[in-house]
Amino acid sequence: MLVGFSAFRGKFLMAPPAPRHHLLCVGVPGAPDVATAEFNARGVFRLLTGALGPPDIRATCLLGAEATSAATLGALDASAAAPSPFHLLYFSGKADPRGLSIADGVLDPGALQRHFDRTAATRSLLLLDAPPASNEGGAALPPWLEELATARPALGIFAARAAHVESPAQSAGHSPFTAALLLALQQSTGDIEIDGVQFVSDRTALSEATAILRQHWAEAEAPLELGAFGDIPLVRSQMAAPLGTAEILGLSVGSGLSAHVRHLLRGRRHLPTLLHYALVDPSDDILAEGSVPLAPEEDVEQQRTRIRVPARVLRDHTIWGPMLDVHQAVHLRWRITVRDTLGRLLAKKTYGHEYDRLPSTSKKS
Repeated sequence: MLVGFSAFRGKFLMAPPAPRHHLLCVGVPGAPDVATAEFNARGVFRLLTGALGPPDIRATCLLGAEATSAATLGALDASAAAPSPFHLLYFSGKADPRGLSIADGVLDPGALQRHFDRTAATRSLLLLDAPPASNEGGAALPPWLEELATARPALGIFAARAAHVESPAQSAGHSPFTAALLLALQQSTGDIEIDGVQFVSDRTALSEATAILRQHWAEAEAPLELGAFGDIPLVRSQMAAPLGTAEILGLSVGSGLSAHVRHLLRGRRHLPTLLHYALVDPSDDILAEGSVPLAPEEDVEQQRTRIRVPARVLRDHTIWGPMLDVHQAVHLRWRITVRDTLGRLLAKKTYGHEYDRLPSTSKKS
């Protein structure tokens, strides 16, 4: 489990520059859900500290039992004392009139108020995925949220007001609110330019996330927005062109109808990537195809991915099956591509292989 860790990335010359962004992600599960809150916080942390995130960021993620009062308040104090212009706090779990539920108690509204009062940041953003237990008629969030935003013009609050939808868009295991936020961060057009790079602002990301959620929620259950937005560059926009590069280094054929693909990813740390494969016959018909998600952990990472298709696609074929049954060779091709989640091509290569017998049984990929 990924808990209690920190990450710092930046450009180093004579000395490390002061980070422009401070991020604290906290995920504390509450009954009956024991996993989603931690998964949410980890997802936001990974995206903002990966290839899409701002280049100078200091980030801390506290999950489950690690999110104690001491650890959470210590991280808030360190963030408030830093000279960074942008401070971000993401929380997933349970909120009520007493405050935010953490591992050993409650982070009360007073502690949050003192944190945002002390911070030297020009702009602060609170992302709260802690919807009310009851959503009938659009249940109200704790009143202290509005009090927090009203007295602090430099603070923006974006909070979930509904916990469930019938068909959350591309949730991938996250709650609907966080799933929509992550999707918006990855698919929004940039509206802030920094050193020639287009960044997605908090205003654009939150507007896009709300639009995604309104496809499934009633207006009264749309996320709550309090305060001003629009000045914080959150992530690089990848709409104009894919981020990073990919290279397919080689393919080796394995047992059955399987293969091992070696590939190299650059500049796509924590950025969802897909390896797509297709097995093509001599008539250029696709016998089988599929995709494997890649999860690069480093800025430059070489990986080896196994792909498999059912042996029956050849055994049951009306032409190639009988040929292979008498050991007559059939030349097939593996078409391999690496793409981003928008379907844009990063790398492409085709490898031929001659099969001279029916493959042994292989499991479906």
